[in-house]
Amino acid sequence: MKIIEKKCPNCHANLEFKVGERDVKCASCRRSFAIEYDRDFTDPEVELMARDVQLQIMEDFKNSRKFAKFFISFVAIVMVAIIIFAVVSAIQQKQEMDQRRQESEAKQEEYRKKQEQAEQEFKDQMDAAEGQFKIDQSEIDKMIEEAHNQIESK
Repeated sequence: MKIIEKKCPNCHANLEFKVGERDVKCASCRRSFAIEYDRDFTDPEVELMARDVQLQIMEDFKNSRKFAKFFISFVAIVMVAIIIFAVVSAIQQKQEMDQRRQESEAKQEEYRKKQEQAEQEFKDQMDAAEGQFKIDQSEIDKMIEEAHNQIESK
């Protein structure tokens, strides 16, 4: 690489740097300076470096576009996965709720049947007791009549 010599703008000491470097530090006064190249400076090495830099920039741009496409695709896939997970979860919750509702309805039906059975048993017992009461009442009526007859016969 070609070495360029210039004077330090601060202390006027010699500055040496290679073509293509962007900044230089003065060995004498320790100040740093940005290197500016003239537009009409036509060193073939600088031109090659400039082309290399341009190619690298273009390659970086292509890679950044590829990365952007990859990132967008990745985000889209993640979003689809989240949506599918949410839908599957919602379906499972609905199925669980339907199953609980069916179980609850079955228990209510079972309770209703037990209640009807208990009511029927109570009614049967009441009917039996009423029948027993009628029998007992008729016997009581007979006993009263017999007692009445005995009193009248005396």
